[in-house]
Amino acid sequence: MSVFEQQLMERLEDYALRVIAVYNALPDYPTTGHQVAQVLGKQLLRSGTAVGANFAEATRTHSLADKAAKQQICIKELEETAYWLRLLIKADFVTASRLEPLLAETSELTAIFVASVRKLQGMAWHYRLSATGYRLFIGRMGCGGRVRRLYLSQRNGATARGLLEQSTHQPARGQPDGNSR
Repeated sequence: MSVFEQQLMERLEDYALRVIAVYNALPDYPTTGHQVAQVLGKQLLRSGTAVGANFAEATRTHSLADKAAKQQICIKELEETAYWLRLLIKADFVTASRLEPLLAETSELTAIFVASVRKLQGMAWHYRLSATGYRLFIGRMGCGGRVRRLYLSQRNGATARGLLEQSTHQPARGQPDGNSR
């Protein structure tokens, strides 16, 4: 487990403890008759503590695609947790000022996982491509740095062909366009 993963795991454990504290602060059903608060609280408890468990599972996967899939589950659990937190506020079981820091942490963790999943999916695509014996080259042309051509070539460099032409540049008549064989 990397240092970043260890720090994120600690942050997720703290997050789960904060969710547990919110659940413990909800009105008790037998005493007050607030069965709804307990039902919503149990949903919050399940989703809020599942994030860390799913991340722990993601750190032990064998492939990048599997890791990305587990982290996508973390995103879903975080979104569900945010939903239950907002519902507790709207139902007046907990004040908004008490849950705002937890909602902010939920948003930050979601952003971390979204960025991580995007990176992992890109890495998995690159590894799948290189496993087939091909390399991907992206050529940048012009001041804007736009991608002009996307090339796929065999590792030995014997063949190369343009797969995508995103430039609207048309060569002058009689001038080679760079795609000649």
